[in-house]
Amino acid sequence: MAAGRSRTSGDRAVTQEGETPDLAGVAGVYREYRPAPGLARHFRCAWDHAVPGGQQRPIMVVPDGCVDLLWTDGRLMIAGPDLTAVSEPLKGGAVVSGMRFQPGAAFRWLGLPMSELVGRRVELSELWGPRAAALADTLDGAETSADRLMRMQETLAGIAGTIDTPAPEISFVFRSLERSAEPAGVARLLDRLALSDRTLRRRCHDAFGYGPKTLDRILRFQRFLAISRGQRQVGLAGSAHDAGYADQSHLARDVRDLTGLTPSAILRQIAACLAVSFKTPDGCEGMVGSDEIRVTRLAGASGQPNQRSEEHAHGQAGQRPPHRLRRVRGRGHRAAEGLLRGGIRLDLHGLRAELL
Repeated sequence: MAAGRSRTSGDRAVTQEGETPDLAGVAGVYREYRPAPGLARHFRCAWDHAVPGGQQRPIMVVPDGCVDLLWTDGRLMIAGPDLTAVSEPLKGGAVVSGMRFQPGAAFRWLGLPMSELVGRRVELSELWGPRAAALADTLDGAETSADRLMRMQETLAGIAGTIDTPAPEISFVFRSLERSAEPAGVARLLDRLALSDRTLRRRCHDAFGYGPKTLDRILRFQRFLAISRGQRQVGLAGSAHDAGYADQSHLARDVRDLTGLTPSAILRQIAACLAVSFKTPDGCEGMVGSDEIRVTRLAGASGQPNQRSEEHAHGQAGQRPPHRLRRVRGRGHRAAEGLLRGGIRLDLHGLRAELL
């Protein structure tokens, strides 16, 4: 989710028909929010994911080492930790809401080792019984995702006082592997924690669903995704190095094993995600992409289409595709914030544009 992690009961990422799903962070709008103060030690974030109305391809959720409590299609589900990416056949227009557990917290809240939930999506009622039914009734009356998340957090806050927080060493393991690109991460953990390899592996299976080496592999992949979404364009070899891979072929093997896709295919989806469309009240329309700004329609001061402006936008009146006005450095809409060029002022943080 991490990009969005909205999950129900998924299949391997690349379907048998050969259709490649869309990355969860690419399809639709995914947003994260700080958890309520009383929940911060138990949950990393609250989140929601709005699937586009015209979405037809499945949504691909990639491993991130986390566990989620989510509301989807009128059901409360637990999305266990994944070893490989799964595709979710979410309907167009669906909105999934969820809470992401802090590393190791789900073990306390659900009362069973996460190794029993690897790759699974389980009805919360199977684990919580009547308590899950009461929470579902509360959420069912919500009219918006924001209202649903507020109700969910209010209920969870009433329970949190009875739940122990994750063990400090477990939090340290996840945090250390998440931040470090050093190849000796697991060996260094054993020294720092003064634990045997067997003890560390057992505790990781309880808290995360798998051992520290697998967790390290998954979090290294998440670093690659974070680098790919950033503003620095370092290429695949540079991304592999910065994320902690031995080389580019190591990156390619791990990405293929975890997602069924190549690193290049993932980068193409991320680049497409960075494109932002804009439309102003006076009729100016266009798109900011990963490396360019395109204006498909300009308007006169009255707000009515201007023939000269349309010729400027398209090269000649009525021609497509849109004319490229300017290449911008950096990646995505961040690079275009405040850019002034071709009579267009863009403020993409507020998704606004205006004709000067």
